[in-house]
Amino acid sequence: MADLYSAGVRLSVVASGLAWTAPPGIVTPEVLALLRRHKAGIVDFIRWTRQTGERTNSHEADAPLPTSTVHSPTRKDA
Repeated sequence: MADLYSAGVRLSVVASGLAWTAPPGIVTPEVLALLRRHKAGIVDFIRWTRQTGERTNSHEADAPLPTSTVHSPTRKDA
């Protein structure tokens, strides 16, 4: 997940579950399969970090998770 974050992937929880934004070409079919396979755990983690204010490492402390879905050609629901 840290590699995806470093590559510009941003995940958010939306009504339908998990949404993401990313630069073109970053979310490959393999990455999308990984996100789908771990969707429940990712959603739980994002919710937990929002509730507790916890961050997993220092570079995330300055980059809060988005609170709404960014509408762009690169956004897809996982």
